[in-house]
Amino acid sequence: MTQENERSKKKRRIRVRLCLPLHWKGEGLDAASVLSVGLRTSLADVKKSHMINLLPFRLERFAAQLRLTHCGGQCPSKMTAIIDVTRKWRIYGVENWPLWQKYERARRALRDENRQQGGQCCTSIQCDGLLKRIHVGVRELFPTCQLHLAADVNEVFLFHGTDAIGCEKILTSGFDFRIAKESCLYGQGLYFASNVCKSLQYTGSRHKNKKYEKSKKHRKTEKTGSLIIARVLIGEPCLTDRVCRGGEATTRKHEAQRPSV
Repeated sequence: MTQENERSKKKRRIRVRLCLPLHWKGEGLDAASVLSVGLRTSLADVKKSHMINLLPFRLERFAAQLRLTHCGGQCPSKMTAIIDVTRKWRIYGVENWPLWQKYERARRALRDENRQQGGQCCTSIQCDGLLKRIHVGVRELFPTCQLHLAADVNEVFLFHGTDAIGCEKILTSGFDFRIAKESCLYGQGLYFASNVCKSLQYTGSRHKNKKYEKSKKHRKTEKTGSLIIARVLIGEPCLTDRVCRGGEATTRKHEAQRPSV
């Protein structure tokens, strides 16, 4: 990096140390393996960058862990059929330094708040092993990194489904709860899931349907959607057993509790 003096206009080379995740490659990536989204975001194709030596069996293990998070209920069973990373999926690692710094600040703020409240950790979240399966799946993509999650602030990996337009906005500017609908089951906000089938329903993907194969009016179509596996700071969970449209649940451990990030 180069620094310029405003008065003398002299330039000098400086070294800046950034706190970045270990699996980020940044400038070390081959130019052909990086897609730019805006000025601050890059997408690293997992098959061309730091995971170039990733064996196919690891991709299959990743897909298998995602399938295990299916709820087994009324969600369409075909949702899990599209989790075929070798044929239909392209997997990218997102590297956005400004958003990462914002996330780091939020994590420190949550920890500082816990210390002010007597050093108590957030209540542990139990999701019948689903969170562990997501974590194991992500580790298959980054076998050489630890991918540590902060248990004291309930940092987890969760799914978020969106279409192509929404994905580009998220990768560039991050998640924004203000553009979310207000008529959702638990009020306005961003929705993440530990079941892959829940998030896949919001990707806008269409799948081949047998009832359309015999119809002349419809052709077999398949749209491109995006499934984001995001780091989420849940903090102190707010539990509810009822729908609370337009309202906020009141079960909180502390009165002044930060929202999830």
